[in-house]
Amino acid sequence: MGDRRNLVEQQRDRLAVLTSKSSQALDIVTSTVNQLDDINAEIDGVISSIEQYETELSQTKGELVQTRNKNSKISERFKKLIEIDE
Repeated sequence: MGDRRNLVEQQRDRLAVLTSKSSQALDIVTSTVNQLDDINAEIDGVISSIEQYETELSQTKGELVQTRNKNSKISERFKKLIEIDE
């Protein structure tokens, strides 16, 4: 009976060790997942900032294109005014 009790105690001790290791591993995984989520939140912030700049740059580009087109039309009209027929 003593051998049986000793075996049960050994298995319970082993279970306690394995449970502790499992808990530690789960803590590591949980910490890693949380860190990855935090990193992704930072990435989302950077992407949002870039998108804002892209929007502003696109608007500025559109205004520049309009101004260039307007200037080109005015330039062409002045060129026609100063043309001399030969």
